Amino acid sequence: GYINQSGKHNLFMGYNSGYNVLNKDYNIFIGYYSGFSFVNGQNNLILSNWDSNANSEGNKNTFIGNSSGKNSVGNNNIILGYDNNINGDFNILLGNDISTTNNNFTDNIFIGNKLGRFIITINNIKIGHEELQIEDTNSLSGNNLCIGNYSSYFLDSGKNNITIGLKANYSNLQGNLNISIGNYSNFKNLVNNNISLGHYSNYNNNFGFDNIIFGNDAGYEMVDSSNNIILGHLSSNNSKNSINNLIFGNSSFKNNIVSNSNVIIGNSSGENISYSFRNIIIGNESVNNSNLISDSIYIG
Repeated sequence: GYINQSGKHNLFMGYNSGYNVLNKDYNIFIGYYSGFSFVNGQNNLILSNWDSNANSEGNKNTFIGNSSGKNSVGNNNIILGYDNNINGDFNILLGNDISTTNNNFTDNIFIGNKLGRFIITINNIKIGHEELQIEDTNSLSGNNLCIGNYSSYFLDSGKNNITIGLKANYSNLQGNLNISIGNYSNFKNLVNNNISLGHYSNYNNNFGFDNIIFGNDAGYEMVDSSNNIILGHLSSNNSKNSINNLIFGNSSFKNNIVSNSNVIIGNSSGENISYSFRNIIIGNESVNNSNLISDSIYIG
């Protein structure tokens, strides 16, 4: 509090702690150079060692941890951990090296290490390790829930995504309204409105949209496939260019290559059909082997 003249109810402990605070009130700064740069700021709690290069200001912040908050600008933030810095308001950061160099980092909860660097982001919850590391100073994402190491790792401007699992929704840059639950689910997804539940579900589908896929490895190879509902382990596992299909059953349509407007119900039903168009197939292991079928109904 070296230059403080009329500020009151402050507690400064440590070498050059609160050095530049000028006529501000209700601050607690404890540590080497703690709160050094706070010319303007009130009601702050800082338990941290900073240095003379610190450049931080704001009100009603709590910074705990070495170098935590030393380059932060904003209000009503809670930052716990080593070297965490942000520009924005109403954020909660728990972990190490959680930082953003941009403005408008607002209303976020980040828990983990190395989250959110280089991102302009609003209303996100992120839990894991090294999420959102893309170095794009113009990126803007919002209203996302990401839980899991590297989940939504490349998310740039995508909004309203729910991602739970290791590297789930990993490649998505701008896609919106996706739900990815399971390790590597929606791994290569780049677009909107895909719901995938299961490990490796919808793994390779990059530009397909409006799919609902439930089951481990379901729709694994579904490249450029849209408007499908798929339920079952390994169902449509190797399908490509699939559109408007309803597929229920483990391993059903497993090795299909191209399909359009089919209803497939039953375990291993249509498992080895290569090309299928406008068919209804009901029954376990029904029409198990065929190269091409179209406009047919099979029951049993």
